[in-house]
Amino acid sequence: MMTAACRQAIQDLVESVGLRAESFATGEEFLSRKRAGDPSCLVLDVRLPQMSGLDFQHRLAETGVQIPIIFITARGDIPLSLKSLKVRAV
Repeated sequence: MMTAACRQAIQDLVESVGLRAESFATGEEFLSRKRAGDPSCLVLDVRLPQMSGLDFQHRLAETGVQIPIIFITARGDIPLSLKSLKVRAV
């Protein structure tokens, strides 16, 4: 699970090149926020609290949210990589 410090570091990195970034502790927090119509993408940890990143991707698809997702993890393995690729993860 990604720590608050790690989320902030990624947000700072994205903002350092002039892009707007927001970070969220959970998938539910992301879903509860109103999103602007601006081009966007998610940098999503595979291991989220409450549900996996892949489960969250599935939930987004079910609710009609179409947004590119870049998955990251510090604990990946071959089966997880294959599962992620099957659902078109980057």
